[in-house]
Amino acid sequence: MNIFADENLQSEYVYFILQREPNKRYVKIGRSDKGEQGVLNRLSSLQTASPFDLILLGYLKNASENFWHDHYSDYKVKREWFDLSFDYHVFRHLNLTVPQKTLNDFKKDKLDDQTLDDHEVLKKYRKYCFSCLWGIENYDHFFYIKDCQQKVYTESFKYNFKKAYEIRHLLCDIINNSKMFAGRYLPLRFSDARKCTVDIYGFPITSTQLHLYAEEIGRFNYNPLRISLVSAYKYFYENVSQQWRDSLNFEKMES
Repeated sequence: MNIFADENLQSEYVYFILQREPNKRYVKIGRSDKGEQGVLNRLSSLQTASPFDLILLGYLKNASENFWHDHYSDYKVKREWFDLSFDYHVFRHLNLTVPQKTLNDFKKDKLDDQTLDDHEVLKKYRKYCFSCLWGIENYDHFFYIKDCQQKVYTESFKYNFKKAYEIRHLLCDIINNSKMFAGRYLPLRFSDARKCTVDIYGFPITSTQLHLYAEEIGRFNYNPLRISLVSAYKYFYENVSQQWRDSLNFEKMES
């Protein structure tokens, strides 16, 4: 049984709400069993109690709140709030649903052109969310890599590439069967990096290094998904529970 399509989770919506503060990006990862309206109600009640503007990044249907809490356990601040000041790039690659009411409010309050169709408004809303996560209007990949350096060098000693490499096929299966990136990307596969870069968690991928790679559906070689083996090991194997891994519907490969 796939935990992202579990019959017991069909009424569970996992939402991501950003509280942006100077030099910090706090994201609340919560759930609602009352559908999209429940997500909007939760946003409204949180906004009433917050001195900062809250931004709904979106929600995932039939997802697992426990998985996401485990996924970011190293960055937990308090209860359901996580400091994702570095790891927010993951949200660029999720197929998050944004409520129509949120888009209508955004169009009315933030956009000059009121003739845009829903598809264009959604694109602009996602760009707006990303600018709020990033803190600047235009995404600068070189600056992002530089900004990750401190995290890269401190965490690179904690995780063993060799250990991740030994179970690389299992890691690939785990991520693909989690359906985390379904709807936006083709299944992940192995690829050798053509140049030095960083993955969606800010971890380095050196030139020629084996990593997990996927192309965006319908957009060849545009905004590709890259996950280093070390990140895959940390976020999908070490951080999450054995119960979650066992719940995925696939035949586990021997390392």
